[in-house]
Parts: sequence; C-alpha cells; structure tokens
Amino acid sequence: GSLMMMWRALPSVARNSIATFSSLSNASSNGLNRAASSKDMDPRVWDDTSNLERQKRRMLHRSRQTGWLETDHLLGTFAAEKLPTMNAEQVQMYSQLLQEETPNLYRWITDSEPIPRHLDNPTVHEVKKWVLSREPKKGGEGNQ
Repeated sequence: GSLMMMWRALPSVARNSIATFSSLSNASSNGLNRAASSKDMDPRVWDDTSNLERQKRRMLHRSRQTGWLETDHLLGTFAAEKLPTMNAEQVQMYSQLLQEETPNLYRWITDSEPIPRHLDNPTVHEVKKWVLSREPKKGGEGNQ
C-alpha cells in the first residue's frame, strides 16, 4: 500500500541508487562477491590518492584562513609550496598543527615559544624552519 506509493513517488535516479545498493548489500551478505564486500565497498579505501588530494586542498584552504593575516600569509605560502609533495603522514602531522589556536600556532612557528610535545614532529619543524627562513631578522627593533 503506502510503501509502494512512496517507492513510486521517488525519482527514478533515487530508486535506481537504492536498488543498486540493495543488490550489492544482498550479494555481500550472501557471501557472493566477497572481495567487493570488504575492500572495494569501504569508501575510505576507494581511492586513497583522491582522498589525500582532497585533504591537501582542505589544508591549503585552512592555511590561508587562520584568522590572522600573518599566519594566513606564512602558512598559506608554505602550504602552496610544500603540500603538493607531502605524503599522507606529513599531511596528517600538518593537519594536527592547523587544529591548534592561531595565537599559539604563530608563537610556535616563529620560535617565540617552544613547540609543545604533542606537535613535536618533523613536519612541524619543517614549517618552523621554513617560516624562520622568510621572517625578517628580529634585531634592533627598539633602536628605530
């Protein structure tokens, strides 16, 4: 009755998607097509390359939108230059850095404060080294 009316009311694209999903679920639950039910059906492993590229784009955007002009410029430029060649582990370490509060982040990457233990990794040190190589030297600030 009402379930059949609801089914007919769905657009054909939705009905086809539901039917395809149902047939795949039934095949995997019946033991048919076991390879597809494990690795191929898991969306986290469909295409690791595209997931990594998507994460890199998110990190680039986040690097440019920290909320502080100084960190937007420093991290945005770093990310544009370095993210394309980073591997998944490096991207994960960089992502951890970007989750921190902007004032703290700025102090750590400009060497005003030591990097905390939970962020003490090669990628964060690379960011800091890169930033320090571009920062104007902090000498004679009070002599002007």
